[in-house]
Amino acid sequence: MQTGTKKFNGKGWYLVFINAIMGCAIAASYSQFSMVVGQLSDYTGLSQEFLMTTDTIKSFTVVIAMMISGAVYKRLGLKWTFVFCLAAYIIPQLVMPINHSAAVLVAMKILQGLATISFPVFLLTIMSAMDASQTGTATAVFNGIFYAGGGIGGTIAGYVIAATNNWAASFYVVAGLALVVGIVWLLTVKAPEEKEIPADTPAPEPQQTQKKNNFILNPLTYLLVLSFFATTWVTQTVGMDIPLYAADLGYDTLSSGKLMNAITIGILLACLVSGRVSDFMANRSQNRARARLGVLMVGPIGIIVSVVAMNLADLTNFGVFFALTFLLTFFGAWGLGVFYSILPEMFRPDEVSSVTGIAGGLADLGMPIGPTVVGVIFGAGGRWDLGWYSCGAIALVGILCNLALMARNKKRLKTGV
Repeated sequence: MQTGTKKFNGKGWYLVFINAIMGCAIAASYSQFSMVVGQLSDYTGLSQEFLMTTDTIKSFTVVIAMMISGAVYKRLGLKWTFVFCLAAYIIPQLVMPINHSAAVLVAMKILQGLATISFPVFLLTIMSAMDASQTGTATAVFNGIFYAGGGIGGTIAGYVIAATNNWAASFYVVAGLALVVGIVWLLTVKAPEEKEIPADTPAPEPQQTQKKNNFILNPLTYLLVLSFFATTWVTQTVGMDIPLYAADLGYDTLSSGKLMNAITIGILLACLVSGRVSDFMANRSQNRARARLGVLMVGPIGIIVSVVAMNLADLTNFGVFFALTFLLTFFGAWGLGVFYSILPEMFRPDEVSSVTGIAGGLADLGMPIGPTVVGVIFGAGGRWDLGWYSCGAIALVGILCNLALMARNKKRLKTGV
């Protein structure tokens, strides 16, 4: 249990915000691309369906990138990993508006997906600079701003296209913003000190030695992934499928835009609130990992309640639809402010960089799968109710996995999995 008031960590919070803004700039390309799919289709002669398929390919690349990020970081170091990611992001933004080739477009989307190798690197620099009592709030602020980039990119694209009457300019503006922030990042962010395993660290106990670097084979790692899976599933699904659902219900584009505001607000508030609650509970508990796991479970419980309410409510009432969209987003995004602060509580310090990428990458499989199941498999067939119930089913799996992890951590204060 931790007590006392700590001094304001200016350096740590600078890292939180510069990493978050950089992540936001990267995420902005997602909705910026969606805003110009029609114009890009006319320019290239490629179908809109194919263009959206390349986004799905990019989503799967994101998963792979997250999983290999720890190994890349250890191989290249902080600066060169970031330089690679920045180039992987900017080059496609410059090539796509002048390209006519389907093969080149797929290659550019894959390259841009690899830019998310930087995501765990951002988190590692933040966690290395923040006190353990504030990691929940810090990672929550980072995730909130990062994921808000998905909405901000579309807003920027809309203004740029209206002001210039040039859809291609939106690619260059978003790339330019990322480049400016990236240069500031390179000039001001230093690699974390190598303090994970000091030379005078006592030899680990035999049980710990045996478990070192075995997290990949340990089923408890995958329980943790599944406990977070509903977060990525629901967060990505509401962003992509709520506008389609609204259209099926007869709402116009303006109403869909208002619903997107509910989603953006829901993500930001969920991250800020859950992060603060996670730190509050962990700092007052003798079992920090179990306390944070308990906070994480609030999200899937809220998802189930929101899904049932959405399927039973009269969504032709826009106020009701707006409120339930906000609630589903809020509880769907709840885990973003908690999950990454759990990892340092459960894993050895020398494992955190690898497990952040692998666990986060596996959990991010929910990003391409969720919208496909809800919108394509069920929604396109007119069974949106089953699509939303699938979100509840995934949330129930998360609750069961979370309970298993809490039971395992009942008598342990902090340990490698």
